[in-house]
Amino acid sequence: MVTKKEQVIAIATDVIAQIDHLGAIVQGRYCHGDIDSVHLNKNPQEVIDDIAKRCAVCALGACFLSSIRLYDKITMPELTKYSEYRKRKIYMFGCDLKLHLAQFFTPDQICLIEAAFEWFEVSAMKPAHEFGRRYPDGRTRLKAIMQNIIDNDGEFKP
Repeated sequence: MVTKKEQVIAIATDVIAQIDHLGAIVQGRYCHGDIDSVHLNKNPQEVIDDIAKRCAVCALGACFLSSIRLYDKITMPELTKYSEYRKRKIYMFGCDLKLHLAQFFTPDQICLIEAAFEWFEVSAMKPAHEFGRRYPDGRTRLKAIMQNIIDNDGEFKP
């Protein structure tokens, strides 16, 4: 049986492997993008590479997409439930995305990853904020966060 720690390391490794295939990597967007209507009746895992290219994601959004690629724990209706324009958009709210990621990451880890990527200035998360500030580019910052998780045996330690 695969442990949560092993799943987190696998997700971080996959994010790094897929980083050049992700759409925009930006602050302030969990996972938003257009999807082709031919994908609406498919399992998200089958079309995740195309979905990833079309979405703007933050660090948590990238982890979310990798978790789908690796562990297939979501349906297309769940991905498109807040959609506009006849269900051809993915628009994940933070609460839903974090709930999904809680299958793998602890709540504290989710907060730290988000603080590092988004540059949140909260006193309790100052080390994460400072870690993220060392990397002005979103792709570089995302890769550094994921590498930190891998290097620290499945835990983000800014």
